[in-house]
Amino acid sequence: MMLAATEGPHRLSERVLRIRRWRSVSSKFAKLKKSTRFGEVFGSKIQDLHYGHKGKLGFRAFDILADGKYLDTEVFFALCARYGLETVPTLYRGPYGLETIRALSEGNTTLADNHIREGVVVKPVVERIDPRIGRTALKYIGDSYLFSKSADRDTHDV
Repeated sequence: MMLAATEGPHRLSERVLRIRRWRSVSSKFAKLKKSTRFGEVFGSKIQDLHYGHKGKLGFRAFDILADGKYLDTEVFFALCARYGLETVPTLYRGPYGLETIRALSEGNTTLADNHIREGVVVKPVVERIDPRIGRTALKYIGDSYLFSKSADRDTHDV
């Protein structure tokens, strides 16, 4: 389940508001310039893959939009570290190659559990816009997940 939270009158779901870390970090980010935090909510009752959060929920950030621009990778990680916001795991930093991305999309999750990885998100270190596709941030879904029973029930990324 992806989550985006912004300042203002928008309300988050009751399920997400139960995550203490999210509330704490949201209040700290409210002091910054206008921003939207994007992340993944995971755990029991979100989907079959709970990433080590049976009976509870977790949150990991993967993007921040500030003043209408996505933060570059280094700035994103520095800001999250400063405010104690956990981020999605980084599996690889280096030159883009389809075979590398395909290989990284397979295998078990690096989070605290023993189940398959859904896939990987590929982003440049420095944000950029492509005239054909827009922002250059793409998700590559692994074949193991795509053809699993979990994917049959969780098609929001397909």
